[in-house]
Amino acid sequence: MRGAQAYQAIALDTTPRHRLVEVVLERAIAHIARAEEAIARRDPATAHDGLMRAQMALGALRTSLRREVAPELVDQLAALYTYGIDRLTAANVRKDASELGALRRMLDVLREAFADAARQAGAGGAGPTAEVKGR
Repeated sequence: MRGAQAYQAIALDTTPRHRLVEVVLERAIAHIARAEEAIARRDPATAHDGLMRAQMALGALRTSLRREVAPELVDQLAALYTYGIDRLTAANVRKDASELGALRRMLDVLREAFADAARQAGAGGAGPTAEVKGR
């Protein structure tokens, strides 16, 4: 494992549980921004990498949802994550960043909502709908 990858793995393993969703969203947003820049530079390999990493982040969030806790909320979050994955896939196929800015902003609003919920709950847990596996 390269140094940066090892650092990221350790950072994620040591992230407080109540911040995991927020951190994964932050990473997805950063990967999308990197892909937008790569598309503008006409660097398809870097764009592909960023878009795939963002897709993996949203996929991980979608699979970590616990429907039995809050079915309606989970359905809405799953729909948002699926929408994001679909937009990322379309952007990757066409190497078109036209919808990525709006997606990035939407995910940032969601990230902030998770951060607010964690603060209001006194940082006592990952929230009612998500639990990152292996933690």
